[in-house]
Amino acid sequence: MFSLLLLLPLFIFFYIKNIRKKGSYVRFSNLEGVRGIASWRGQLRKLLPWLRVLAYCSIVVALARPQKALQEEKVEAEGIDIMLVMDVSKSMADPDLRPNRLEVAKQAALQFVEGRKYDRIGLSIFAGEALTLSPLTSDHSVVNHFIRNLQFGMLPGLTAVGDGLISGLNRLEQSQGISKVIILLTDGENNAGYVQPLTAGEAAESLGAKVYTIGLKIRSPILQKISAISGGKSFYAGSQSALATIYQEIDQLEKTKVEIAVVKRYIERFHIFALIGILLILLELFLNQTILRTLPA
Repeated sequence: MFSLLLLLPLFIFFYIKNIRKKGSYVRFSNLEGVRGIASWRGQLRKLLPWLRVLAYCSIVVALARPQKALQEEKVEAEGIDIMLVMDVSKSMADPDLRPNRLEVAKQAALQFVEGRKYDRIGLSIFAGEALTLSPLTSDHSVVNHFIRNLQFGMLPGLTAVGDGLISGLNRLEQSQGISKVIILLTDGENNAGYVQPLTAGEAAESLGAKVYTIGLKIRSPILQKISAISGGKSFYAGSQSALATIYQEIDQLEKTKVEIAVVKRYIERFHIFALIGILLILLELFLNQTILRTLPA
């Protein structure tokens, strides 16, 4: 529709030609007496053709049907429910990983959470006992807040791996996700708590939850058995880079297909330009027939 603006030069050409044909002429032998005399009406009449030009442009824009787009992105996905179960016993203060084991574990967990945009994630911690800091939530800022504020020695005692695993499983019990996952990270063998690690592993199997265990600076046959029972996988992390790689591997193992439906809504804006065009035409007609009227017409 904007190509109609190419007709403007023709409009101006025929308008000027028509004015010349309709003009009335009176012959004078000398024009010195009226040279330089111009009324305000005569000056304003020069603007009338431009009102018509602007009206024409407004109508063309209206015909082009301008719209304001409001785009909404709706994500439809059956995400994975993931519980992070992290060891915060005093041994996590060991500086063999700089600055210490817990800080390295925290950074790796934060990067993992950042990459799981559509999943619900929760956080449980354990030492001699277990505690859930965050239930499953899609608000990852909450989970990240708790991860950043983890400190070794937050809970008393040694290392209750079984209790920590049960704490995470309790949060997955009512999960409706297509997949239930626990990522359990510890740097020590089970030496405290009420629940034996293998018993917790069997509970994970009955719940349909896969347990990925990460032994931080420790190779543990118990951790391997827990993962094997639940259908997960066991890893050994001897360095910061190895831990980051492990989380990346788990990230790839637990992928779900996400379908994104884009819904677009539009608000019509053509009526504004149509109204402007009509008002300009009416103004031009009004001025031409009243204040700026010429005699003879």
